[in-house]
Amino acid sequence: MPEKVMFLKYEEAKMKPSFYLKKIAEFLGCGFSIEEESNGMVDDLLNLCSFENLAFFHRGQVGDWKNLLTTEMIELLNTITGNKLSKHGLSF
Repeated sequence: MPEKVMFLKYEEAKMKPSFYLKKIAEFLGCGFSIEEESNGMVDDLLNLCSFENLAFFHRGQVGDWKNLLTTEMIELLNTITGNKLSKHGLSF
């Protein structure tokens, strides 16, 4: 079992990508320096990792999964995810 776990919601990360990129970097122990932030490194990384630049991913739109999964797949994922997340006080 890992010592630390970070939970974040995709929808929130999509709304505030810079904020969450910095939080993830801090969590991983490689936060951005003031100089790196002021030199635009956060924005550069966000651009580099955008869905437009990563063509092998789907569009990355919130809720697009509804167009890609069958009803059976959704029900199974909801059951599995609900069981796993509820143990940590999370809901979806």
